[in-house]
Amino acid sequence: MEKTVKNMLQCLRNVICGENVPLAAMSEAEQEKFYKMSLAQDIAHLISSTVRKNEKNIISEKYKKQFRQQENLAIYRYTCQDLALEEIRSVFEQQQISFLPLKGAVIRESYPEAWMRTSSDIDILIREEDYERAKNLLIEECGFLYESKDKKNANFYRDEYVHLELHFNLIKDRQTVEFSPEYIWKNVERDGYECRMSDADFYAFHIEHMKQHFMTGGCGIRFFLDLWILNHFEKDRKEEQRKEKLGRCGLTAFEEAVRSLSEVWFGREEHTELTRQVEKFILAGGSVYGSVENWALVQGVHNQGKLKSVVRRIWLPYEELCWSYPALEGRRYVQPYYEAKRFFKMILDGRWHRSVRELKANAKGKELSDVESMMKRLGLR
Repeated sequence: MEKTVKNMLQCLRNVICGENVPLAAMSEAEQEKFYKMSLAQDIAHLISSTVRKNEKNIISEKYKKQFRQQENLAIYRYTCQDLALEEIRSVFEQQQISFLPLKGAVIRESYPEAWMRTSSDIDILIREEDYERAKNLLIEECGFLYESKDKKNANFYRDEYVHLELHFNLIKDRQTVEFSPEYIWKNVERDGYECRMSDADFYAFHIEHMKQHFMTGGCGIRFFLDLWILNHFEKDRKEEQRKEKLGRCGLTAFEEAVRSLSEVWFGREEHTELTRQVEKFILAGGSVYGSVENWALVQGVHNQGKLKSVVRRIWLPYEELCWSYPALEGRRYVQPYYEAKRFFKMILDGRWHRSVRELKANAKGKELSDVESMMKRLGLR
């Protein structure tokens, strides 16, 4: 593992795990790479406190200042999102709408300080039959603006730092009983109208979320830090229930591998052949949500072929298109209209450029073989 990555992980160990290990000296070019990589992984704000306290001036004042700016931004972003979540919580309680916070809104409670876990969105699950009422309250009482809606969630925003995803489903692809809305709402823990998943359900959902990103280009270091937090700082974890849930969801092999890598990075475990394979794939992704190159490798493993996969992104199968455009359901004869609508939206949103990049991504034979071996051992092939 190269020096800049080692230093980045060591910073996280220092600030999250309470260690106090010095960093290796870095050149100006290495410091620039260190900062940019931290930004791409959305952990620059966590690294800030370590580099600020470093007495050997391994990080120049120029980059210390930039890291501190990211820390201040993270605190401000968290404050804005927390205020918005409190407003939503109050309004939904008053209007008797059951709601279930997801992802970062829950995980941050286990971090040493809540602002340390940044989120791009506030994620909340509600019952679909409550949507229209919830939408009106968000707009009229909380000052949100409506953006878009599909079968999985509706998107709202209030300002640059407060975006809301109002979910009706936890996952879209390969929907299973264990993650279905019916199962989740039947098994939630309630405190008034605010609900929580059980420890086992929440943990399995985190692993499933990691897996979904892993299959579409990789999941960043922050996912592994969350995993380490859930396995070390979560006070009410239920190990046996977690194992049973993971088994029912077919996630056992994947969870064991990613948990082992989290223990290598933030704990005391030694690398295995598999954790080195996973590490290589994750770091090659370069960001929180991976890379097009990783995506091309995964598609090659599943014998999709780049052209076939990109065409499939442009012309979606009917069932998948219905997730984006619920009005299409039961009206297959208007599918060409919605395919065209989606295509032009891709161009306007800039997603067409990603599809072009996907076509250019080259999955080489040796890389393909290594990733295929890894995917089999993870139970993803």
